[in-house]
Amino acid sequence: MSGRGHVFELTDGLRVTLVLPTSGATLNPESTAGGASLHVLKGRVRVQAEDERWVTAMEEAAFLVTVAWPAGAGATEHKGDEVSS
Repeated sequence: MSGRGHVFELTDGLRVTLVLPTSGATLNPESTAGGASLHVLKGRVRVQAEDERWVTAMEEAAFLVTVAWPAGAGATEHKGDEVSS
């Protein structure tokens, strides 16, 4: 993916990531043991949710990905991490 992001851990088991992709960038999200939601703040994105999951920025965009990680599901620690590529 081209762009950057920031991971916020709100509580144990709930993680929110701000993603700022450039136009045409594709993100293949990690699998999640719990639920997930995507909230677009700016721009347009295309989401493929069946079979293979991915998100493509149709233009420069900003969106939040909220992921629920049940206790013991093996979530990795990313609290406050900057993400870029």
